[in-house]
Amino acid sequence: MANAQIQVTFLRNKFGRQTIAYNGYIYCVKNNRGERTYWRCTIPDCPATLSTRNNIPTGNGCYPYNHPQDHAKITALEIMENIRTRCVEEGKPIPRIYEEMVTKLRTHVSNNDTLSTVQHLPTFQSSKTLLYNARRTQTPQLPKTIQDINLEGMWTETTAGEEFLLLDDGDRIIAFATSSDLINLCNADTLFCDGTFYTCMTQFHQIYTIHAQIGNQMYPLV
Repeated sequence: MANAQIQVTFLRNKFGRQTIAYNGYIYCVKNNRGERTYWRCTIPDCPATLSTRNNIPTGNGCYPYNHPQDHAKITALEIMENIRTRCVEEGKPIPRIYEEMVTKLRTHVSNNDTLSTVQHLPTFQSSKTLLYNARRTQTPQLPKTIQDINLEGMWTETTAGEEFLLLDDGDRIIAFATSSDLINLCNADTLFCDGTFYTCMTQFHQIYTIHAQIGNQMYPLV
């Protein structure tokens, strides 16, 4: 049955490989021939197939499915795709993004379909490689030496676009603060300073922070 209007959703499995969902079933790539891609059902003993041309479905194979639809698994894959997208677009810690999405889903467990979706979600441990690899596509590799550190453009600004790089001398003493941080620093009655070695990058010797109390809160300013 050829029908260019068939709607499919392109997703990734927990290994990062592309799959498509159609009518409650999930397919993985079988082979490619030019503009055409042939897909097979992800259930190993199911003979069902699907074909696409330039990502547009052109029809199903002649073999029937030998298992029921699995909408809950498809929803779980869609949620993981949403998590992966957030890991690329946001700067939040990846474990926090995962936990936010899973917690939101669990708080709405009100029927068997939602519960089944939760059960299909992969654990963070089994999916963290995929999520961290997704983030690495948008961020530079961590520098191995001090000379490899190149601070320019967005890496000298806050997420709100404020200038953040205060100092970068030839010996690689690097300081960060916004203009409002410096104003608060000058207006503070008491400064609190702290030096830490444990959380410092291996290329550096120490992280030193200057804090001040603003209202009832303590803030790191430099």
